[in-house]
Parts: sequence; C-alpha cells; structure tokens
Amino acid sequence: MNANTTTSLAGIPKVLLKSLETCEGGTVQYQQLATVCLLDAGLSLAVLHAAAKTRPGKRTGGGLETAVRQLGTAALRQLIVAMLVEQCALPAKSQTQESLMGIWRHSLRCAFIARRLARATETVAPEEAYLAGLIHDVGKLALIGSRGAAAELRRHAGIGALMVEQATGDTLLADAVRYHHESLERISGGFALVRIVYLANRLSHRRKADFAPEDKIANRLCGISSGLLARVLQGAEEDFQEALRFLEGGHASDINPGNGEEHYLRNCRREINERCMLSAGLQSLLDAEPQTQAVLRSLADGLKIHFDIHRLMFFLPAEDGTRLLPAAVKGCPGPPPGTAVALEKSAKGILVECFEQGRVTDSFGLHGPCLPTIADEQILHLLGSEGVCCAPLQFAGRCRGIVAMGTSPEIVRRLRDGAGLLAQLTASTARFLGRQRPVPGRRQAPARISRKILHEVNNPLGIVKNYLRLLSRKLPADHEGRADLKLVLEEIDRIGLILKKYAYTIPSEMPIRRPIELNRHLAEFMQMLDKTLLQPRGIRLRTILDPTLPPVATDWNALKQILLNLVKNAAEAMPDGGRLLFRTRRVSDAGEKISAARVSGVEITVADSGPGIDPGIARRLFEPHVSSKRGDHAGLGLYVVRMLVRALGGRLQFGSRPGRGTVFRIFLPC
Repeated sequence: MNANTTTSLAGIPKVLLKSLETCEGGTVQYQQLATVCLLDAGLSLAVLHAAAKTRPGKRTGGGLETAVRQLGTAALRQLIVAMLVEQCALPAKSQTQESLMGIWRHSLRCAFIARRLARATETVAPEEAYLAGLIHDVGKLALIGSRGAAAELRRHAGIGALMVEQATGDTLLADAVRYHHESLERISGGFALVRIVYLANRLSHRRKADFAPEDKIANRLCGISSGLLARVLQGAEEDFQEALRFLEGGHASDINPGNGEEHYLRNCRREINERCMLSAGLQSLLDAEPQTQAVLRSLADGLKIHFDIHRLMFFLPAEDGTRLLPAAVKGCPGPPPGTAVALEKSAKGILVECFEQGRVTDSFGLHGPCLPTIADEQILHLLGSEGVCCAPLQFAGRCRGIVAMGTSPEIVRRLRDGAGLLAQLTASTARFLGRQRPVPGRRQAPARISRKILHEVNNPLGIVKNYLRLLSRKLPADHEGRADLKLVLEEIDRIGLILKKYAYTIPSEMPIRRPIELNRHLAEFMQMLDKTLLQPRGIRLRTILDPTLPPVATDWNALKQILLNLVKNAAEAMPDGGRLLFRTRRVSDAGEKISAARVSGVEITVADSGPGIDPGIARRLFEPHVSSKRGDHAGLGLYVVRMLVRALGGRLQFGSRPGRGTVFRIFLPC
C-alpha cells in the first residue's frame, strides 16, 4: 500500500455528494458535516488521514468532528472532489460497483449495531464503537478495483488495521479492525471494543432464521440477553433506514438494492457530472481569505491531498523584479531570512529557470535538463528531501511566484502524470495572487460601484447555469453534448470568479422604451423563473395576467432586470417553500383599477408568503447597502430596482407585515 492509498479510497457517491453539498451550504456546522462524513467508511478514514497530513502539528484524537475542524472546509472540499473523481473512474456497470455498495451497506449496519451495543453494555464510548464498526472493512475498500484484489481479500483485516493506525495513530481502533475475523475463542479474550466490533460484524450478516447462535455469542461476549439483543437490532435497523432517507431526501427506496444498483449509480453519475468537479481547487481558493498567505495555504492543502507532498516553500517576485523572495505560509516549513534567490542571467538554476520559462523543473531531470545552483541545493537542504521540483504560479502569460516542493523521483512522476490538475491549481493560485496588487496607473473603480456590477451580472449568469443544468439532465449519460455543456458551465463559473471581487452598478445608458405586448413577454419570462428559481425551492407560482392590457412602451431588458431581482428576493425569503403571486392589471395614474376607456397605466404585482421585512429595515429598504439577508449580500438589489423603475418613468411601492409576506407593485405608464 502506498502513502496515498487512504486518500484514493472508493466512496459512495450519495454520501460524497451530500458532504460536498454540506460544505457549500453557507455557514458550515462542523458537527453536521462530520455526521454526514460518518455515513461512509472510506470518507471518514480519508478525512482523518488528510487532517493528519495537512495539519501535522495537531492531534485528531477528538474524533471525526475534530478532524473536520482541523482540515477546514476548503481542504475538505478538495478531498471529497478527489474521491468523486475516483468514483467516476470505476465502471458504471461492474462487479466492482456492486461490491462497493455491498461493503457500504454492511459497514453502515455494523456501525449502527456497534453503537447500540456500546450503549447497552456501557463499556466503550458509543461514537468510538460506531467509527470502529464503520471502518472495520476499510481494507476491502482499498482493494476495490485493484489487480489481484480477490487474492488479497482474505487479508483485508490486516491491511485495514495498518491504514487505520497510519491515519489515526489509535492502536485500539486498529485492533478492532485487525481482529474482526478471528475465532470466537480468541475474541473472548480481547478488549471491549474488539468484542463489540466482532459481534456487530456477525450480527450485520445475520438472517432472521439464524437467531439462536448470535444470542449465545452476544451473551458470552457482552453479557447481553436475548430480549436486549432484539431491541439493539431493531434500533440499529431504524437508524440505518433513517440514514437512507436522509441521503435520498425522504426516498430510502432509491438507494436500497431492491430498486436496482444500475438506476442508483446512473443518477449519482449524472449528479457528479453536473458538479464540474475539477473546479474544486478554484472554489477552495475563492473561499480563502483575500490575503496572499491564505491563498498559498489553500494551494498547499491541494498539493498535500492530491499529490501527497508535505514539504513546500513559496517564493514571490520582488517589486523591482531582481529577486525571488520567500513567502511564509502557515503549515509549511518557513524559509529563514536571507534566502532570497537572485534572478541573474549568469546563474539560472532550477528555481530561476522555472520562474523565467514558466515551466515545471526538477532536480532529477524528469522535466528536462536543469543544473542546480548553490541556492537550489540550499533550498533542497532546507526542505530535507531527496530532490526538489518547482512549479510556476503562472496565469495569462505572467509568472507570479514559485512553489518549491521537496520530492522523490516517484513523486515527480506523479506530478508529471497529474500535470493537468497541477496546472489548474497553480494557475488558479496565480490568478488570485494577481488580484492582491493593483496594476500601476490603472484607475480603480469605487467599491460601491463595482458591487453593483456583480449583483446585476450574476443574476442572469445564474439563470443560464440553471438552464444548462436542466438541459444536461435531459441528455443521456453517454451523450457527447454533456461534455460540451460541462465546459460551458466551467466557463460561466470562471466568469463568476472574475466578478467576485467586483460589485454592482446602475447601467449608465438610458433605457430605450418601445411598445411591447407585455403579457406575452411576462408569461415566457415567469415560466423560466418558475423552473429555475421557484420550483427547486418548492414555491407555487400563481400568475394572473389581465387580457385587456394595451401595448406598453418600456425597455424590456430593464424590466426583466427589475422582475428578476424581485422574484429572486422572494424566492430567497422562502427557502422551505411558499406561494408567489404575479399579476398584471390596468390602472389609473392614481393606482385604482379603471375601465379601458380611462386606462393610463399598468400595475405589475409580485407578492410572496414569506416572513415579511423587519420594520426597522423596511424604512430604509431602498437605500444602498441595506439588506435583510445575511452573509455577503451587498443590499443593493432593491436600490437597483427603484432606480430602473424611475428610469422607465414608473413608480415602485411595497408593503410588508411580519409573518404575512411582502408585496411589491410597479406602476408603468402606457
């Protein structure tokens, strides 16, 4: 088993996707995230191992939640994505996939039984017993898809124990894995955790007709009576079914074997493809704090998880362009003062060649010949490794730094084989580093103006992404168009990343008003919003369009922007579902409904059944930077709406009552 085996363990797609969804769910609750990770043995052990690798100075003895906290969501996201990629490498229809699902169901049942047994006997901590039961067959997971797996299967307990000990340093936990296939006579003399996992493993294989043998063994190993054992098994099965319902959003049958593995795996693969998995490095950098050290640390985590590289140093160019200066990064061996590398033409070397040529270099010559200088050799000594490999942090033809990695020939070959992922991680880092320093002589837009730009551009981008995802779901899994749609989605994500540092602005040009059939335009637009914004949140749309509306002179693009903001706000106010009323009617200038002979305008109503707006916020709702939303919302959406309505010659009114919803009315002249 190589050093990177734990990271590349096979995982169950539904658990991996649920964990990824929890990572991306805004404010992260580490306890909840750990609970989701604990539904899969491979993921649990990989988290423990990755936490030890990326934060070597800290102990993971506090369990999986402690490991999740130490790892952090950015690094955890990269780990999950790496396991999803491993899952996609497995054939969709194969004995391998069937084995993986069988091991997962058995291990999860064993975990729930072990926890119930620990509670009944009060001999070990229930969560410790749960983890031991969950990972008892982790050796089998390491052999999934490998050559000669059948021959090695008989010694999977020893392989699993070695992996657990390497990942956690917990010998008692490793022993529970090591001895779970020993004879009953030997198990009887073991510690409590060993006996509980052995019994839980037997019980999770039990059939209803095989009651008596397990009753006697349970009494012998744990002092449990027949009646108590029946309650333990019933409770564990309820726990197992509840876990299935959680993973499938209330539809446990979708993941049960009776419903067909092929159907389940096909749905999982479709969901995995829609995630644009290989952009996880970008997302981790996006979540990093806007300081150079945080961006570099995110890259360091990616290199540790994907390539098992632990010894790293970073060098950034000095402002005068004459030297490469060391950059201190938490968790990496910091170069001491005086380790700047001169960019001299007479002495290129490994670091300088990497920086000036913008290519990967190494001391073994696997990326081409390159003679090390004394400075290169000194860096190698500081890293304490067999060799050094340097990768440029390059984006848009400009190198913004170097990462020097302590390596061996095997690791350099691994980097070369994974050149695409390495290039993505380093280019993403370079892109973010470039934003730390303003370009000399370029006028910087005020922060308030740039936030407005982002707010207005991101809304239609989100609609486009949702439609592309809907289109992707309609294509067969093997359709060549899915790859094209994936590329388009990645480009949209890239645009979003570029816009992340900017904000919103009001369009400078005046709206161009032309007569349009308002109801026809609105019906089509609201149908699109219903599919992409409302239905996914369980919001019911009711549309009432006055058939007697005359043509309305307006700017349709500006009006779309107004309505998109209002409907999006309403949808975000009702995350658990609700009702939205959209209505048009003919009104007088004063706002009363009138006959066709006296019509002077049109009223558009958007009313939701959400929680309403706090009176303190309502008084200043249309002012810039006022928002009832939490997080990084700039509070400029309604400010934009009001300005656009005024530019169209109209008026905007709203009303809200706490707990009774909010209504916005737009009056447009005909």
